[in-house]
Amino acid sequence: MMSGNEIWIGLAVGLVPHRIQRRWLAGGERKLEVRAMFWSVTLHRQRGGRYNWTVRVPLIERLRDVAWAAVMRLRDDNAAQS
Repeated sequence: MMSGNEIWIGLAVGLVPHRIQRRWLAGGERKLEVRAMFWSVTLHRQRGGRYNWTVRVPLIERLRDVAWAAVMRLRDDNAAQS
C-alpha cells in the first residue's frame, strides 16, 4: 500500500514537464510543445501572428473514449433486442 508521501511524489513527477521541443516550420511558423506524464500543451504560431493552443490530458481523453464505447455497445445491444 502506498503512503501519502509516495502519492504526492508520484503526482509531482506526473506534473513536471519531461520534454520541451521548439520547431520552426515552413513559412515562418513556429511550434512549441511541452509534455509531462499527465498533460501536454502545444503552441503553434502561424505566419500572421495568430496562435493556436492545444491542451491535452490523456487520462480524460481515455475516459471519454471508454464512455463513448460503452454508449455505442448499449446502442448496438438495444438495437439487436428490438
